[in-house]
Amino acid sequence: MNCPLVDDDTIQAYARAVIEAEGFAAFRPTAPAYRYAVAGLSSERFPPERLHTLPIAEIEPPLRDVGVALFPRAKRILDGMLRGDALPPIYLELLPEIPGPYRYRTTDGFHRFHLSRVLSFSQIPAIVWLSFE
Repeated sequence: MNCPLVDDDTIQAYARAVIEAEGFAAFRPTAPAYRYAVAGLSSERFPPERLHTLPIAEIEPPLRDVGVALFPRAKRILDGMLRGDALPPIYLELLPEIPGPYRYRTTDGFHRFHLSRVLSFSQIPAIVWLSFE
């Protein structure tokens, strides 16, 4: 059964609204990506050789099911990003080599992805897995 999805433009509009409501519409990043930390992540789920800082433009924007709250945790994550707190990297799946604009798909870290895009970060820290793993 396929659930209807919220389109990327709507998700980005919600992310912008959260940033504006918090008074950070004029924020401009001083680094290409948010500060990240790997402390506390298991070595099984976080092999260091899989950690990369990747261009956001190469990642397929994750969508949400209609009816799922888009940003219930966004304010806390946004506050951490803006304070310079170290946040966990997102998790990505390397897509098979097929024609298209994206090389990766987000499997964990939707809030960090969307907020990073709206805050104009050009890159994002990520742990990359092959699609068949």
